[in-house]
Amino acid sequence: MWRPAMRGDTSIHALATVPTGASQSLGFNVSGAAEFIDLYQKNSDRFLVTITRPDGTTLGPVAYDPNGFASPNGQASDQYVQIYNSNDDKGDSDAANDQPDIFIIFKPGAPSGAWQLTLQDADTSANQPFDAWAGDGVTFSNFVDKSSHLIASPGTARGAITVGAFITRSASFPVGGYAPFTSPRAYCRRQTKTGHQCARILSLFGPLN
Repeated sequence: MWRPAMRGDTSIHALATVPTGASQSLGFNVSGAAEFIDLYQKNSDRFLVTITRPDGTTLGPVAYDPNGFASPNGQASDQYVQIYNSNDDKGDSDAANDQPDIFIIFKPGAPSGAWQLTLQDADTSANQPFDAWAGDGVTFSNFVDKSSHLIASPGTARGAITVGAFITRSASFPVGGYAPFTSPRAYCRRQTKTGHQCARILSLFGPLN
């Protein structure tokens, strides 16, 4: 999965593997108004999810539930976060395209400081690497990967295409708006060769002024 980010040199991507039958703790820092953490793993991998706040208070563990995204307030929540550990249904006819998705939403007032996301292996089979992404106000403190999956600003060059992202389905962000990791200054200078309208795919050609 490629994250169309404008922050290729920051600690917004983490990559690690949960040991079989054990746990892995992913540290992250919250600074100001935090948005989210989105973590994807291999289709067959199952984890229990626990969030630990800077004061040591925990929320979880939260088990995988394929219908978890139907819960408007999260599968677990407190005054600062909502936790989802569910199935990202791609909406097509091939279930193999679906993927487990751990999604953490931060509420206003979530305290700044060092937090922790702990994944406990729940299926005792060998796990594959997971990818975790951080929204604004969140940076990872371990397992940081700055060498892949990222696009740095300005993302414009002759012969290059930078694709903007829109929200098409979400329980927490307005549908039809820009994704939180996409620059709102993105604009369309020419239609892409895929034939999609510029309202959905933005081809950047030239400086962002």
